[in-house]
Parts: sequence; C-alpha cells; structure tokens
Amino acid sequence: MMLVNLFFVTFLLLGQLYETDVAAESINATVEKSSIKVGELTKITTTDIDVSYKCSDTKVASVGVDGVVIGKKPGAVKITVSKNGYTSTVIPVTIKKNKYKPNLSVTADEVSLKNTKCTQTVNGKFEYSAYISNNSKSGTVRKVVFYFMINDNVQTNEEASSDSSASTVTGDSSSKAKKVTLTAKNIKPKKKSALVKCQADSSGLVENMKPYKIKIETKDAKFIYNIKQRKACFDWRVKDTTPPVIKGWVGKKSSYRGIPTRVVYTDRKSSFNFKKHVSAKDNRDGKVNVSVSTKKINWDKSGIYKVYYTATDSAGNTKKTWAKVQVIKPGSAEQKADAVLSAITSPGWSDDKKLRAIYSYVHSHCTYTGYGPHADYRNTGLKGIQNGRGDCFTFYSVSRLLITRSGIPNLEVRRSPAHAGHNHWWNLVYVNGGWYHFDATPRARPGYFCLQTDAQLRIYSTDYTFSFNKKLYPKRATKRISRNPV
Repeated sequence: MMLVNLFFVTFLLLGQLYETDVAAESINATVEKSSIKVGELTKITTTDIDVSYKCSDTKVASVGVDGVVIGKKPGAVKITVSKNGYTSTVIPVTIKKNKYKPNLSVTADEVSLKNTKCTQTVNGKFEYSAYISNNSKSGTVRKVVFYFMINDNVQTNEEASSDSSASTVTGDSSSKAKKVTLTAKNIKPKKKSALVKCQADSSGLVENMKPYKIKIETKDAKFIYNIKQRKACFDWRVKDTTPPVIKGWVGKKSSYRGIPTRVVYTDRKSSFNFKKHVSAKDNRDGKVNVSVSTKKINWDKSGIYKVYYTATDSAGNTKKTWAKVQVIKPGSAEQKADAVLSAITSPGWSDDKKLRAIYSYVHSHCTYTGYGPHADYRNTGLKGIQNGRGDCFTFYSVSRLLITRSGIPNLEVRRSPAHAGHNHWWNLVYVNGGWYHFDATPRARPGYFCLQTDAQLRIYSTDYTFSFNKKLYPKRATKRISRNPV
C-alpha cells in the first residue's frame, strides 16, 4: 500500500514539474513599418485578442489601444505587446526626423474623453458633456478638438407652428446628419480640462457619440488624426514669418579696428571659401543654405569690399547681411612669403602646425634691433624677411605676411595703454576654432608666445606687457593648446 501511494505522489510531482517546464505561448505580432518619420503612423497587428501595448519611451513615440504607433521625435523605441498567460513580444520601431516639420509633444492617442454623459435640455434636445484628459507625460495641449457626426432631429415648419412650446421632439420629426465639436484649451500633462459640452446625438445615447477626427495644437505643432481612415497630417501651429539668422563673421564682426578678418588674394579668388565661418539657422528648418554675392568686388584693385549673404527658409522667409573682406593683388611681398612658406611648411599640414613653423622661423630669422620701419605690414614684412632684423612691428609684420598668405585669419593687436616710445604689436590668429595670441618678438626674459590664451600671457606678466583693449577684438579662446610661456 505504501508503495502505491509513493508511486502516486511521485507521478503527481513529475506532472507538476512537466507543467512548469512548458513555455507560455508567444504573442504573434507584426508591424507594418519598422521605421517612420515624426508625425507618421505604423500599425502593430496581431491575431490575438485582448492584448495591451506599451512604448518604452513616450517622448519618442506613442502607441494607442488599437496598436497604432505615432512618431513624436527622432529616436528608437520598443513596443511591448502583452497578454496574460502569454510571452510578451517586443517590436522595435525607429522614428526619423521629418524635414521642415516640428516634433510632437502630444498625439491623438494621448488625449481621451472622461466621464461622458448625455442629458436632455429644456428644448428637448440632448447635450453631450465630458472632460478631456491629457495623458502625455510632458506635453501641454494648447487646444484640442474632438469632431463628431451626429443625427439631429429637425421639426418641419408645420410642426413648429402647431406646437412652438413643445419641450420634446416627437418621433415624427425628420433627421439629418450634423457635425459638432467638443473643444478644450490649455491642458497640462496628466491633467484634465474643465467640463466641456456640445450637442449630442438625437438618440441621447453616449455610445452614439463616436469621434471621427481629433485635432491637437501644442507649443509648436498642429496635429490632425482621422480615426476612421487611420491617417494623420500635421504642420506648424502658426504660420512661419521668421527669417533665418545668419551667424559668424558678418556685419560688424567681419572686421576689427577697421581690419577685415578675411583676406582674399586675387590669384586665389576662385578657390577662396567665402562661406567659411558663416552659417544660417532657421527656427524651424534648422541649418539652411547660405548664398554669397561678390559682385561688388573690383578684382583689379586692392581694397576693402563688401560681400553679401542671403539665407532663405522653406517658407520663403529671407535674411540678408554683408561682410567686409580685404582684397589684395599679390606682389613682391607675397612672392617672398611663398618662397619662405614652401621651405618651412607643407600644403597638407594643419593650420596649427603651420603656425608653429612660422613662429619658429620668424623668432629665429629676425634679430631684434629696437627700431625698424613702421610702414604697412606687407612692405615691413618684406623688409624683415630680406634684412632679418627690426623691432616688434617687424616681427608682427613678417608673421602677419606669412600667416595671411597661408590662408589663416589673423589680426593686429596693439598694446593699450602704451607709454611713449613703448608701443608693441603682436598677432591674434584663428586656429582650432578660437583666437590665440601669437608674438614672435624675442625678449630679454625668454618666453614662448605661440598660440597662447589671455590667462597664459598673464603667467608671464601681469603688468602692461601684454595689455590691450579687449573690447576691440574678438573673444579669445580659453582652451590651452600650447605650453605655458615660462
């Protein structure tokens, strides 16, 4: 008898273990499109009923109870399809940017009707009322409209005249289709609107109030969803009247102390990039193209000219601005500079490497004499290369001639305030996305002044040695790219 019972218990235990090891059935679900743009839809379909859907990031996409996924902003999400007693299925969906369109903070499946009811009014018609709930986590609804198609009982003229005081509408009245809307405004995330009302279906039944379209306005977007057709369209909430903003070396920022930031040599006009250091950004389109006109330049004559920039966004809004450039017809100074540069640099070098080579050349090639010519930098630079001596203006001029001919933006810096007979000149150079000090002039107390920040110059001297009017020059870089001067 004990053996029989033991066999029976063992059989039950084995049966329980067998049942435990049986894997739950997986949900069979597929997605129409695994990649959609912002504002577009894709549908998850399954042969199973009573499933639920959950999105891994509701800021990127939303998913409704019907499995419709709506893209909200660029990113990637995972939609989990679940059902009690089944193994969940996870479906990845990628959301891409929709060019010239806004991101969505709230979609149609994130607004819902709460506490709906129909009540009969004194005139015998029915009124529909509800709260509209914003179920999104972060988006505020500026305005939401639910569109309904209802049946509306209409009395004939004869009926109306015979019983103008009637409080109810009889079944003899005719019926026609009518569109009505339920509207609410300014609903914050996870909040609901005040009670809103509209005319109800003549049946007085809540279930006959079925919306066919939903329109949502958020901070930037206007989103319309056709429920029956499962189609959506969206655009910016208000008309675009703002032109792009052109940034960079344009307008007053294209020159300092009357010296243009950019120099164009006439023998290199076809290869010069006028768009470098200039960009345009639109509040809706993001980065937009910039066109440039050089029609005002007389390429036969050196001088300072204006070039003109234009940027237009997708809505047709246009912004124009100008920039000053220095045009130079190369002469003997540039010929001499080219000979030096070909000996100390290579065309494939970075601007950083070229500047360090130029610094070493000027610092060692010229001897400091305490005096020298103070003509324009091209002539003084030529004399400095030829004679190999001069004062700080010569070192500045030779440096500027070589740097400019290398195609690297640079500016003249003067000591300020300066005592009589104690003027000083050096260079600001643009490299690695910032402005750095460049001073090849040798000093009694040695120092390294190639690509230095303001803070590094103060390490060498806190008095007027490198004092200058900071308001007259572009903002200098703070990132250190060279060793300290001492």
